[in-house]
Amino acid sequence: MRGDIAVRTTLTIDDQIIAAIKETARRSGKPFKQVANEALR
Repeated sequence: MRGDIAVRTTLTIDDQIIAAIKETARRSGKPFKQVANEALR
């Protein structure tokens, strides 16, 4: 990817996946956004 270009979009994510991301963020001490972005990469 060339440069850091932020793109915003809307996703519908299952409640179970949101809960898993929140739990991972809590355990790792990372923000929700960072955990979600890392998972999507």
